Amino acid sequence: MRLEGLKEEIWKCNHCSMCSEMVCDAAGYYKVCPVYQVKRFENYTARGHNTLALYLLEGSLNYDQDLAEIIFSCTTCMTCEEVCKPMGNAVAGLGGSGLKSILNEVIRPLAVNMDPIPSVGILETMRADCVDRGMVPDGLRAAAENVAQTGNIYGEPAKNSAGWSGGIPRDKGAGTLLFAGETAAFRAPQIAAAALKVLRRAGMQVDVLEEERSSGALMFRSGHLDLAGELARRNIAVLKERGVRELIVLSADDYYTIVRDWPRAAGELPFAVRHLSMVLADLLRRGRLRPSKRIERRVTYQDPCRLGRGMNIYEDPRTVLRSIPGLEFRELYPTAHAAWCFGGCGGLPLSDQALAMKLGARKLPLVAETQAEIIATACPEVRVHMDAVIRHAGGGYRSLDLVELLAESLEVD
Repeated sequence: MRLEGLKEEIWKCNHCSMCSEMVCDAAGYYKVCPVYQVKRFENYTARGHNTLALYLLEGSLNYDQDLAEIIFSCTTCMTCEEVCKPMGNAVAGLGGSGLKSILNEVIRPLAVNMDPIPSVGILETMRADCVDRGMVPDGLRAAAENVAQTGNIYGEPAKNSAGWSGGIPRDKGAGTLLFAGETAAFRAPQIAAAALKVLRRAGMQVDVLEEERSSGALMFRSGHLDLAGELARRNIAVLKERGVRELIVLSADDYYTIVRDWPRAAGELPFAVRHLSMVLADLLRRGRLRPSKRIERRVTYQDPCRLGRGMNIYEDPRTVLRSIPGLEFRELYPTAHAAWCFGGCGGLPLSDQALAMKLGARKLPLVAETQAEIIATACPEVRVHMDAVIRHAGGGYRSLDLVELLAESLEVD
């Protein structure tokens, strides 16, 4: 049982219930666990997951299909870990997400441990145990089979992964490579195309892979660790052989996976990695991109869970949005480190689509409070899921990736 490797972490959870629905205006939190708000059973919270893990370790509980349903009903949005950070609420109250994001680096030399209970890691390890036992929801099983056969969760031919780039000039052999990711490549090609055009407008030399394979993000999150490790090793070998020195990544999930999961599965990365929002914000600050067309719209921003809570990137996407003339940016509440997940994380749309839709629909009243017309984000997976939620709930909003808005203001062809 893989869970045995996390005995110490599981025992450290003191089952305080802050990960369920804690409210703290000063720290920006209004409730925490999105699934708990719908299910209303303790088993679906991080505290509940950690209790189940403890029972599994003690032998008083065994894996079965009912338990697997609970284990795969989580978005892995990491809000539980965010609220679990020691002193996290006090720090957020003093300086918001910006101060929280640098706190660990400031106090690390003091040998003070500010790490939360790794509740998401515990859950994902239980998922891996379920995979080992063949207890996987049909949608995730099909996605894993597609990845094994075609290299992406959608079962699309790998040779079509760069079809979105047709007609856009690119610099073959350049040391900088744009990693579109499977969702942008096959479900939101307009995002990948806009990204390549904007980077070229800034004078960057950028290449793409002709047959890109999945980063393994969903495989890591859903417990298919052996397959995920194979993808990590294969991708690193291909990129190293290609001479890539910097990888620019569109997807928040891919970015988190490449930076955090690939090194654990396949060793140190031989190239630098940046999320597209980081690159765009840097280019804007240096004056290499000058958006000029006015976009007279009210826009709010949905923080992708693994870009914000996962990688502490909050300001760069907002820098991009605020650079666009005419755009009126309105912040959601709760937001940043406390933002509610839209329901598209952790493979939930494939394990329980109805629940994923409900979680997304719960956010639309928060959007309505901002009076925004557009919900912007910085991740193709979030963008695609938001589109589905809006269609399902009839919310009357548009969802866009921030690079689409920037491309419109730059008037790139």
